[in-house]
Amino acid sequence: MDNIFQIGGQAAGSSFIGRKTFVGNLRKNFLDGRVRMAKSFVGLTRIGKTSAVAKAFEHVPEDVLYIYENLNEWGSYIEIWQDICCEIRRYLLRLGELEAEVGAYLSSMEDEALKWIVFSRNIKRIFEYLAEREIKTILVLDEFDNAATLFEKETKYFELFRTLFSSSKFHVFAITISRRNLYTIEEATYQSSTFHGVLDIVPFKGFDAADMAEYFAVFERQGIDLDGTQKEKIIYYAGNLPYLLSVMGHYIMEAAEAGEEIDIDGIFLNRCKTINDYYRDCLKHLERDGDLKRIVPFIVGPNIGVTQNDKDELFNLGYFREENGELIAIAKYFADFLSANMVSLNIWDNIIGLEKKLKLLIEKELPALVRRYQAGGDKALDIQRVILRRTKEISRGDLARYDSFIAKNKKVFNIDSTYLDVMSMADAVKILKENWQEVFSKYFNNELFSALEYKFSKCSMARNPVAHGHEEYLTELDKREVDVFCKQFFDLLSAADGEMGEMEESYVDVAKNFPADMIEAGKLGPFEKPPLELLHRRVRIYVFEKGRNKNLRGIVEGKYRGTIAQTYLSGRNLDDCIGKELQGMVEKVDEDRVVIALEPSAPLV
Repeated sequence: MDNIFQIGGQAAGSSFIGRKTFVGNLRKNFLDGRVRMAKSFVGLTRIGKTSAVAKAFEHVPEDVLYIYENLNEWGSYIEIWQDICCEIRRYLLRLGELEAEVGAYLSSMEDEALKWIVFSRNIKRIFEYLAEREIKTILVLDEFDNAATLFEKETKYFELFRTLFSSSKFHVFAITISRRNLYTIEEATYQSSTFHGVLDIVPFKGFDAADMAEYFAVFERQGIDLDGTQKEKIIYYAGNLPYLLSVMGHYIMEAAEAGEEIDIDGIFLNRCKTINDYYRDCLKHLERDGDLKRIVPFIVGPNIGVTQNDKDELFNLGYFREENGELIAIAKYFADFLSANMVSLNIWDNIIGLEKKLKLLIEKELPALVRRYQAGGDKALDIQRVILRRTKEISRGDLARYDSFIAKNKKVFNIDSTYLDVMSMADAVKILKENWQEVFSKYFNNELFSALEYKFSKCSMARNPVAHGHEEYLTELDKREVDVFCKQFFDLLSAADGEMGEMEESYVDVAKNFPADMIEAGKLGPFEKPPLELLHRRVRIYVFEKGRNKNLRGIVEGKYRGTIAQTYLSGRNLDDCIGKELQGMVEKVDEDRVVIALEPSAPLV
């Protein structure tokens, strides 16, 4: 089996996949075109910029001088020009057109003490000479981000390139390749250069649909039949980045050649350390370039301190893409990677800090909550789950989502999470609200919950990760309010620091005093006596068994014994109802149970 997917270095030959339109247009405009062009290709590290440009100029006609410079290879501005001049000398010697005058100009570049006025004049004369002989020069400056250092905060260093790329006296076709746009690179030098104005900024993005089809076709040619789920998982981990797709492809081929099952999750976990290394490098690059603080609010939340303009620019830089209405940065996995690493940025430090403090409060008071909810069990995770399930405003859908988060953290990151780790701030507030007077008010100067509810609501809204990537931005007033509310909560909690010590007793030990939860353990009890206030209220009943009289039995609102009479079950398959949740109206409240009147069309939840 021919494994064409390479992991390191530039993709070339059969390893180069996709980009046909890009390569074709670049060759047409730069090799065939007579009108000078200057392009700046901007995109994420290892997205394939260098490989695509190299592919376009793989074969260059004799009458074209092609010069490639990687700015990471050089320690100064003058060294860049020394190498450019070396390439020019070699080219002219090969053509037999190295005249004495231009040879002297080229040799002068070796003198590092050369005055700037002479240096810049000689460079211009060299390129005038090339233009006079109708020699087209294609100059590629890769890793141009390094110009912020090499150009030593000298505007004149940018301006010399600007003159060569823009003046009609020179026949220079120019390309820069970078992670950041040219304006940002120039800005980092604290100079007033307008170099960026002479180049067409082109976002260099990941593979498009045609490129992805070509990628998956490689597996088909090798007899590897990937189904839709497998393809989706590859895209989940690698997005549409050629480098990451190549890494996944390499190890998929390797597994297939060894006769192993193509388990994409397993291949990622056991063989693709390179992908996590790449994402860690991305974090470093993005943080250093100042883009991380703009990406995180959209992808992880809260989207505070960012604007639509930030979003548009990140799209243009190729960092964002939209897929079926969902905003994706690099890959879907990258969002999980960010969340798992809990990137801490100033724009959301207050909100994250508040969320942590609220969860610490809940954690400290778990023994009290176990007693209030009679949450029996012998495993910490199961006990926490019972507490959440018996909190009235937390839905089974919320619990299912948290179960998914916990499972994903274990599978992808090998992290053992708890419900407190993964639950939202909004649900933490619901637990506080339901147990306010008896448990939590003391930490908030015994304020009424109603006096703080609006503030909790605003902070929870700002933290809501579900809203990321959409247009529901907080207004400036919202941002100011949230900032003020967070600080007010910190002040209240700071005053109660003496009461926020470590847990005085183990909530797991406390839970042993209560029977294991009936739903978790598959048995009945304990139940609370139902209050008369439930009468004629719409409630939820979790069905756990069939009764002898063809009725259904279950637990209402996580606390009360409940029954659905046979009268309301006509036409339903009772077995299908076991383990499901139904909604209905309380028809009767007895001493030890409630009777539910079920609507004929009540759906299974």
